[in-house]
Amino acid sequence: MGQTRPGLLPTKNSRDSRTLICVEKEYLIEFIDRNSGASDALKFINSEGRDAFVCTNREIDEVALYTVSE
Repeated sequence: MGQTRPGLLPTKNSRDSRTLICVEKEYLIEFIDRNSGASDALKFINSEGRDAFVCTNREIDEVALYTVSE
């Protein structure tokens, strides 16, 4: 089955941003930012072929770019 591309988990009732990925039928969750949950997010593949997320946080007027590494 291999590995899926990561997705961003919703932050309802949490202020943490987390990614979700499936590797060989096992789900892995990794925190990418704590106490700064995204209000909105956009996922894309950057020019280097890596998964990336642009996230906004309306409570602190912040925009963040996260690039997922191996």
